[in-house]
Amino acid sequence: MGESNPILFLMGQAILGTLLKIILKIIKGQKMLVEKTPVQFMDKTSLIHKLHPITKLSWLLLISTFLIVNRNSLAEIIILGFIIGLFFLGGYKVYKIKGVWVVFSTSLFISFLQMIFISEGKPIFSLNYLEITTIGLERAIYIGSRFSAIILSGFLFIMTTNPNILVYSFMQAGISYRLGFAFISALRLMSIFTKESEKIVYSSTLKGAPFTIFPINVFFKNLTNYFKLMIVSIFEKVDAMVISMEGRGFGNSSKRTFLQNQPIKKNDYVIIIIGVLALGSYSLITILN
Repeated sequence: MGESNPILFLMGQAILGTLLKIILKIIKGQKMLVEKTPVQFMDKTSLIHKLHPITKLSWLLLISTFLIVNRNSLAEIIILGFIIGLFFLGGYKVYKIKGVWVVFSTSLFISFLQMIFISEGKPIFSLNYLEITTIGLERAIYIGSRFSAIILSGFLFIMTTNPNILVYSFMQAGISYRLGFAFISALRLMSIFTKESEKIVYSSTLKGAPFTIFPINVFFKNLTNYFKLMIVSIFEKVDAMVISMEGRGFGNSSKRTFLQNQPIKKNDYVIIIIGVLALGSYSLITILN
């Protein structure tokens, strides 16, 4: 990572302090996180929602690639801030998104591990065998920011992209509609299986067999019964869907018509080109330096 940067040091303190405040508010049950926004598509009129699904997928891949290959902590923080800004642009408040506290707390835990196990650099805090160095703090900022940015970028893509339109776009681009409908069916069955899973857990709890870790033998017994019930439910739902699709003649034709076309507009091409040029320029500058 090189020598420590005082700017990154100050930004790291601010970020870690903010994450700690969020976690404390979650523990105390503050009102700011009571009304949660689920991580699923919601139809809105924001600029991000209006973009073509392939455009958003391209940017997701570009950002993920950049976050993985980049080695600059400051760039990771800038991308994380950029993604959080896109959430607000899309009409979402990050701190109200369901599961975001898990992302931030996990990021903070990973950052903490980096700080206590990396001993290179100038010590800034020492307590018995615990020592935090400048390079350890910089590494913690780098890893924590990258983890949060990758997860949140996936959240943003899911919450601003209609899965049906995404698959239709792929099919219009040349992908087999059988594969497209397999993907749509998987997405729809996921929500059904989630509800079935909740029913199984609630039913087991009401019967006096809650899913607790201890004792271990009881936990594995309940877990085995859970998977058995889920497998039976999966086969029932899939069988009903297959019969329904066969009754409607699915797969008789090798071609498919579409009620709505999803053409890629000029602004979509421009946004994709901007992303490619930005990633290419940064990579070139990094190589030259």
